[in-house]
Amino acid sequence: MKSGHTASASEYRSLRALLFGALLATIPLLVMYLLWVWRYAHYQFYPFLIGATGWIMWIRLREYRLQSGNSAIASPPAISAIRTAIGLAIIWLGGMAEVVAINFFSPWVGVVAFWIVGLGIITLLPRPLFQAWISPWLLMLMIIRLPLRFDETLILKLQYETAKLSSVVLDWLKIDHLREGVVVELTGRVMFVEEACSGVQSLFSLLALTGLLCLWKKRAIIHSLFLFVGAVLGAGLMNIVRIVSASYAYENWKFDLLQEPHHTILGLVIFLGSLFWLISCDEFLSFWFSSIPQTGDPSRSSSLFVVWWNALTGQKVQPDPLKTATKTRIEHKQSPARRILYFLTGGVLAVVGGMSILSIIAHWAPAKATVSTRLTAEESDISNKLRQLTESSLPEQLSGWNRIGFEVENRSAGNMFGNRSGVWIYETPYGPARCSIDFPFTGWHDLRTCYTNIGWTVTETEPYAVPGQSDLTNTEATMHKSTGEASYMAYNLSTFNFESLPATASLSGSLLNRLGKSIFFHPYQQSRTLQFQIFLPLRQSLTGQDKTEIREHLELFRQALAEQVSNQD
Repeated sequence: MKSGHTASASEYRSLRALLFGALLATIPLLVMYLLWVWRYAHYQFYPFLIGATGWIMWIRLREYRLQSGNSAIASPPAISAIRTAIGLAIIWLGGMAEVVAINFFSPWVGVVAFWIVGLGIITLLPRPLFQAWISPWLLMLMIIRLPLRFDETLILKLQYETAKLSSVVLDWLKIDHLREGVVVELTGRVMFVEEACSGVQSLFSLLALTGLLCLWKKRAIIHSLFLFVGAVLGAGLMNIVRIVSASYAYENWKFDLLQEPHHTILGLVIFLGSLFWLISCDEFLSFWFSSIPQTGDPSRSSSLFVVWWNALTGQKVQPDPLKTATKTRIEHKQSPARRILYFLTGGVLAVVGGMSILSIIAHWAPAKATVSTRLTAEESDISNKLRQLTESSLPEQLSGWNRIGFEVENRSAGNMFGNRSGVWIYETPYGPARCSIDFPFTGWHDLRTCYTNIGWTVTETEPYAVPGQSDLTNTEATMHKSTGEASYMAYNLSTFNFESLPATASLSGSLLNRLGKSIFFHPYQQSRTLQFQIFLPLRQSLTGQDKTEIREHLELFRQALAEQVSNQD
């Protein structure tokens, strides 16, 4: 007689109602989140990750059906009730998170709610299917952007370490160069590691591929952990190769690999090398973590080490219950109370889904902003005018400071230093000062955090008011590095109409603000901002009068740019 699992039509209807309600509640803000996170290059792997994970889950569902036929081993009633209670509790937790996301219109909280609700639904599934689906669902956490911009902080730290190690290799190759932070300067060529090492961002893609490889080959946990470590090391190694090869080609043959299309081709070759490294690491680990052959009944092996080693490396030491189950038909009936709970939960989630759709209509329609730019028509016009500024847009002399240079830095969308910076360099009595306008940002942007992420330590900082005004709108900071370098920085944050925003007092005081901004935010309607800064490497300590002069020049710099934009009308 075949083993079996019979389920009534009402059971399937209740499960479908629950699933429909979950999808209706979470999909709207999930779509909003995916549209928003696409702007970050290091998260653009998510369509492939979602598709591949879904495919693996479908394959495992088919394997489950083939192994069990139309049967399943029923859990004891007490265990089944506990799993149902846990699953429904997780779903209700995700539903409450979705309500919070709707209230604050936060797609980030929305995608977290989507993952929690999905976890709850998987918990309700039969144990073998739960075990098959839980690891792919855990991998889906990779689509959730880290709060507090930890992802960008990680990229900056990796860029810094990559530049440092690349400099060591260049010294070994006897290539003359000068490294300053994330900048490698050759004879006649200055390379920013962000430009030369965009492959640092491929770390996220490589980690996603590592997770998919572990899922596809059903690697053990210890194998997977070592493979993830290998992926991180491989990404770093390949990016060192990228910088060193670009430097070597330019220094010896004056061939610039950072110009298109050479940069794209080099990036493709490096990424293929990373894949080869990943596959090689997987095979190497498969050799070292292979199971030890056993004779007779594995459960009665005389060697405890063999039993534990095979268990640790993923080797099954007990017979598969799906394959050795007694061929007895097991009737499993869902209790009426459980069906009612499923219908009730699905109905509540459907109501939440309606609220989510109405919230999107209410918030999205007035935005009048495209997903690609996130700028209103007025902001786009000002942005275009700022991009047209040149060296001569500012005077050769700015109240006694002499202009000696001009730079333009373009970065990826969503970069923590801004997508674009225009930098006018002035010679001052205190050394060269970099007067920069950086844009666009969303709401308040704490520049001190950016400098902290690239190795500076803020020793003194305070907000101050522009002469003639009472509001504290500007911020100054004195910083130093472990190398002994010191600097002074003053900055202002303004709207695209050049209206100053209030400053925050300290980094610690703005932590909750930054956390709230990274979680509870409206990605399409928050005001866009401009950042004005003066950065000055210190040759000597500044007096109070020196700082006052620098503050005044920051305001002159901001007013001069506002006037240039106004004159373009």
